[in-house]
Amino acid sequence: MTARNPATGEVLKRFECASIDYVYQAVTAARAAQPAWFESGIENRLNVMQRFQQVLHAKKEEEVAALISQETGKPQVEALVTEVIVVLERGRVPVARSG
Repeated sequence: MTARNPATGEVLKRFECASIDYVYQAVTAARAAQPAWFESGIENRLNVMQRFQQVLHAKKEEEVAALISQETGKPQVEALVTEVIVVLERGRVPVARSG
């Protein structure tokens, strides 16, 4: 599989697709991990969300928006406003409601 920047046609990366067995193993592992995630408690899960927000916020323009721009062909500012900021806002709501 080849990922290309639709605006320029530049090859971003070539990689193999996951096999059916690999996907099955990943789903099985995720299902096995879910009970422990649930048992870790709401406070821990909110802390993980909060940390995700911090990392995304710190890397939002130089890394995340730039990658989205390359993958979609959108201008970087559009990727920032329509995707990165939206994710940051949606993640903020559960954390804000918890306190």
